[in-house]
Amino acid sequence: MAGEPGLAALYGRYIGQIQARIERAWLRPRAAIGSDLFRCQVQIDQGRGGGVGDITLQRCNGTAQWQESLVRAIEDASPLSAPPNPAVFTPHVVLVFRSTGYTQDAPSGEFQPIPAPAVRQHRATAVALTRIRALRWPAVARFGKDAVIELDITGSQVHVVRKH
Repeated sequence: MAGEPGLAALYGRYIGQIQARIERAWLRPRAAIGSDLFRCQVQIDQGRGGGVGDITLQRCNGTAQWQESLVRAIEDASPLSAPPNPAVFTPHVVLVFRSTGYTQDAPSGEFQPIPAPAVRQHRATAVALTRIRALRWPAVARFGKDAVIELDITGSQVHVVRKH
């Protein structure tokens, strides 16, 4: 391909399509990377139809969770993009992936979602705290701001009593 600029351009486009397909499939962990930037060089062995065979992480930093998320993305992206010209097909693709860690303003589609039980638990806790805080002002009005109170919560019933 070195002597054929047209094929070199097609090869570059082909590798770019493979990389983009994997990037779209990659759900990065919300967990810490272990450094400022996750970087991983990976070799992907593929068949003529784009089916992924062996995946070799060659030089990677980050935690096992980050590395495993990249391997899952490669597997999920299989079959990989077909070459625009059969002459540029390669059975061994070497790519480098980089990512910063999760932040609150990160695009939601790039990171693993919060597990549903954790979301429900978070919402339930927030609702409970709101209800408990709502009891504060009636208790202050009834017993005074320095009073120690005791909450007795049974089912949906809440009883506020002054603790002596």
